[in-house]
Amino acid sequence: MGVRFKRLLGTLAIVASFTAIADVASAQEVRGDVQTIPEAFERAFFRNDRTFYENRSLFRQANYILGQGSLIQNGFPENEIARDARLVNRVYTEALAVQGASGPLLRTADLPTPYTTSLQLLPVETSQTTPSTPFSPPPVQSIPFTPPPVAVPANPGPVPALW
Repeated sequence: MGVRFKRLLGTLAIVASFTAIADVASAQEVRGDVQTIPEAFERAFFRNDRTFYENRSLFRQANYILGQGSLIQNGFPENEIARDARLVNRVYTEALAVQGASGPLLRTADLPTPYTTSLQLLPVETSQTTPSTPFSPPPVQSIPFTPPPVAVPANPGPVPALW
């Protein structure tokens, strides 16, 4: 009787632990129809020109040289990269529009600084101010330059390296 009770408790403990693990795993599932912004950029970037490892096949190498592609677009690498760039630009523009229109504008305070005010908080001055005296630097004392005397040899001979 005691052995059956221990087996029953062990089995129930194992089933309970598997159930708890299964519940945690199901809470982290992501719906398949939702695409994040990084996934959209990744998909747009590799739409026409594939990744390095996909481009190493014999068909892709021949496609680079011959450019057969499909019926409506050729397969030359420059054109594939240009089409990917256009698509990434469209995704970028659309992502900016969605992010800008998704809610109210968020204003944040400036970070604390050692200064007590900023130019934005200064009052607007409308009266004419009197010009101050122009700045004049102090006079600079210059010492006249005298070049050192040059000793000229009496009988210069031929240069030994050139003859």
